[in-house]
Amino acid sequence: MYNRECIVFINFTNSKSLTLTHFNSLNMNAEDQILETLKQSEKPMNAGQIVEKTGLDRKEVDKVMTKLKKEEKIVSPIRCFWTAK
Repeated sequence: MYNRECIVFINFTNSKSLTLTHFNSLNMNAEDQILETLKQSEKPMNAGQIVEKTGLDRKEVDKVMTKLKKEEKIVSPIRCFWTAK
């Protein structure tokens, strides 16, 4: 279960460092959360991975990603995987 008001993620980027990502849903809309998640990821991500990282609903992620694709804010270097432009 995710707390919609405040979500904190710990991303282990390599064995010597870690990155904390804080999403406050009152200040960040779903589009911002998805873009920020993709920007912080070292590898392209699929929608399921974005759902896990953000705690957003899968339907909402799919809808926002469709919008981001049309606006050319995200690109797909590998089929079904996305990264921020």
